[in-house]
Amino acid sequence: MSAKKSLPRKIDFVYFDENDNEVLHEVRKLPLGRSAELVTAFNELPKVFQGLMGDEDTRTLFEDGVEDMGLVDIAVLIGNNLGSIMAVALDAVVNILHIGSGLEKKVVESLGLDEASELFLAIVTVNNLGAMQANLKNGMTLLFPSWGTREQRAQKAMEMVVPKKSGSKT
Repeated sequence: MSAKKSLPRKIDFVYFDENDNEVLHEVRKLPLGRSAELVTAFNELPKVFQGLMGDEDTRTLFEDGVEDMGLVDIAVLIGNNLGSIMAVALDAVVNILHIGSGLEKKVVESLGLDEASELFLAIVTVNNLGAMQANLKNGMTLLFPSWGTREQRAQKAMEMVVPKKSGSKT
């Protein structure tokens, strides 16, 4: 088995401060404790999104199958709808950007929408969230072979509740 190389530990992010001075900030790979905080912040978003369910443009965030999407796909979906999300979920988005970047909340709140979306992308990229999720799923499957996919687990549960019919008719 060949060794896998991680992505760079930092990505440069450039934004403009309140005096229009260009500022270079390094978005660094999060250590485990901060990564857990970031995942918790992401998990808070669905609670906040209830207001977006009625909006035609953001309805895709709530359609069937979204819960089965990978973190990167969810991140792209969020990025594509960031303007609408910000109107409803500003505090949650600021928290994700703050935790993921290490920037002060006051700085995050002063970013433009384009800067916020670039910062979001930098956080997702440097922390390699897609690979992290895939690795965790693969690890769980190796540790617990009966784990299977969500669909396989659901199928097993259904078979326990609704037994298969025998082929004979009486």
